[in-house]
Amino acid sequence: MALHPKFPTSPYAPLIPDQRWFPADEALRSTAYEKLLPPLVAKLRQEVFAWRNKAYPGASATSVALLRHWFDTDHLTENADGSLSTLRYYFAQREAVETVIWLYEVRGARDKYDLLRFDASGAVSSGMFPEDWPRYVLKMATGAGKTKVLSLLIAWSFFHKLYEADSALSRNFLVIAPNIIVLDRLRADFDGLKIFFNDPVLPHNGYEGRNWRDDFQLTLHIQDEVRTIRPTGNFFLTNIHRVYLGQALDPTLEDEDLRDYFLSPFGPKPVGSTTDSKTDLGEIIREIDELAVFNDEAHHIHDPRMAWFQSIQDIHHKMLQKDRRLALQVDVTATPATTAAPSSSRRFPTTPWSRPSTRTSSNTLSCLMPPAAPSSPTGKAPSSPRNTTTTSGSASRSGRKATRSTKPSERKPSCSSWWTTPATAMRSASTSRRFAPSCNGRCSSSTPRTTGKSPKPLPARARKSSKSSAKKPTQLTP
Repeated sequence: MALHPKFPTSPYAPLIPDQRWFPADEALRSTAYEKLLPPLVAKLRQEVFAWRNKAYPGASATSVALLRHWFDTDHLTENADGSLSTLRYYFAQREAVETVIWLYEVRGARDKYDLLRFDASGAVSSGMFPEDWPRYVLKMATGAGKTKVLSLLIAWSFFHKLYEADSALSRNFLVIAPNIIVLDRLRADFDGLKIFFNDPVLPHNGYEGRNWRDDFQLTLHIQDEVRTIRPTGNFFLTNIHRVYLGQALDPTLEDEDLRDYFLSPFGPKPVGSTTDSKTDLGEIIREIDELAVFNDEAHHIHDPRMAWFQSIQDIHHKMLQKDRRLALQVDVTATPATTAAPSSSRRFPTTPWSRPSTRTSSNTLSCLMPPAAPSSPTGKAPSSPRNTTTTSGSASRSGRKATRSTKPSERKPSCSSWWTTPATAMRSASTSRRFAPSCNGRCSSSTPRTTGKSPKPLPARARKSSKSSAKKPTQLTP
């Protein structure tokens, strides 16, 4: 799965579709390219590539102005020391934004039947799409800048609704996080709406004859800090628990989570600042007449059984009762997957999946197509367990099977071999600082080489393997 010889090393360079990464040897590109990619990827990346090269034909004047401002204009930002530097968006971020705009505005892909036109595999059916409103999934690797993509799409939706007479988008936004940890990270960027003004998201007044900054009027509502609600210009930032309706049903044995049922005899559930509030944000949101939803870390919400999906579906149904509909849903995640499918097909069929390569820090995929680009300007591979071959990366499924079938006396131990046993392989990354680098096979011991600190006790399986070894391990000196 080597990269194309002409694959660019810069994270800002546009990627040519014929030079994109795909999960096979380069010799198979001409015969198996479309079959080895997720179903909707190949055609979409070709279409968006041609659309970009022709200067965005078919897009509205608002969309073209924003795209040129974001990606074709040099932006100077002030550093902490007072110096100026140029800010550019990664190509992965650019292609993610371009794909959403092209699908929604140029091609008019507003439902699942429109998206099926781009299926190159014949393996996708309409039954795989449970939603009946415009929804796009952006698969972007961790660190690729998903929050910046969200800010650009929010600004695009706002100005498109404001400046385009026939726009069906929204100036009200609901940004959902799965938990408080992700919410705090989003709040660091969106608090005070500073990401829109610190980053070159908003053009200066007078650009293309518009007063962009003066017209960008948003009121930020974070969790229970709900301010004055207006018909338009509301930005709700919350975790998913606030979106649920406040109607609490009595627990029963039919519930998926039986904790409330068995704990109910001991009294009411304790009140916490995260899950309980006098402000029913879910009810407030359902009274909004226009809304666009953006989900961060949206790994599993395509599953129609989940309360997250059902809450968004309920919002859409409430709008249908008022002869309206959910304007747009955009999900961003690095690992879209489904637990309903067999283990051989866990990946959500309409969302592509890729893996980091050796020359780029990530392969970022956007909106049913992968804009592979490094998330680091250096273009180096990240030091993550998935890219490591010495520690956790060596404990693959096939590797585990081979380890079990090999006799202890026939193994060639190394200073880290015990740490990559099946039961503890995933712990190697978090404890790597406790031990010295690998001895590269020169060590005949299965005991870790320490750096002055006492290592943790060996796992049970490792102790058993060590006792059965023919040669007694030799303790290494620091």
